[in-house]
Amino acid sequence: MLRGAVTLIMTHVSQRPIFQSGDFRLTDARTGRDIDYWAQKQIIVQRFEWTALVGFCGIAHTGREYVPEWIVEQLRATPRDAAFEDFLARLQSAEEWLERANARFRALTFSVGAFVESKPHFVLISNFEAIGRPPRALSTFPATLDVTRFRPKKEQLFLSGRPDPVPVEDRLRLLGTFRKVPPPEEGYAALAAVNRRASKRDRAVGPACFTSHATVLGEEGGVVHGWPDDRD
Repeated sequence: MLRGAVTLIMTHVSQRPIFQSGDFRLTDARTGRDIDYWAQKQIIVQRFEWTALVGFCGIAHTGREYVPEWIVEQLRATPRDAAFEDFLARLQSAEEWLERANARFRALTFSVGAFVESKPHFVLISNFEAIGRPPRALSTFPATLDVTRFRPKKEQLFLSGRPDPVPVEDRLRLLGTFRKVPPPEEGYAALAAVNRRASKRDRAVGPACFTSHATVLGEEGGVVHGWPDDRD
C-alpha cells in the first residue's frame, strides 16, 4: 500500500451515468495526524461541450492555499466554451506548485470522469499512479504529472489513491449495483457504504464522503454522507 497521507477516490464510468465518491479527510503526511480542515475533494464541472466529475487525493496544500480551493480557482478560470483539454491542462499546471513542495509529501492524483461530446472518458493525472498501473510506494514523488486516458466501451470502476481497502467483493457489489443503472440516490448510497467500510480498514480514508453523478444528457447532482453535526 502507498505510504503517506493519500485517500480513496472511486469513479464508475459507463455509457450513460458516471458516479464518483471521495471523502473529506486531510492528513498531515509528516505526522499522520488529521488536519482540522474538512475538504470536499470533488467538484462537478459543466461546460457547453462536456461535463466532468473531478476528484483529487494526495498533498493537501499548495503552499498558498488548500488544494480544493486551488481546484475551484481552475474551475472559475475555465470559460463556458472551453475545451475539455483546456481544463485538463489547468489541472496539470499543478506541477508549478508541486515543484516547490517537499518531494517526500507531494503525491497527487486527479481522477476525472467525463462525458465529452456525449462520449465517456476517464483521465488520471498523477505523479504516482496511472490507468492500468497501481499506486507506487515511493520515497519521493516527482513534480511531473503524467496524464493517462481511457475511453471505456463498457462500464468500468476506477479506484485511485488507496484502492487496497476496497476488497474484490465490494468492487463486484458496486459493479452489480451500477449495472442496473440505479437512480442517483441508490448509486450514492452504494458508494458511501463502500467508503465507510474502507475507512475501517485504512484510517487515511475518512468515513464521511461526498458522492456525485453526471449523465450523458448533462444532468448532475451530489450528496454529502456522514457530515458531523458540529461542523458547518
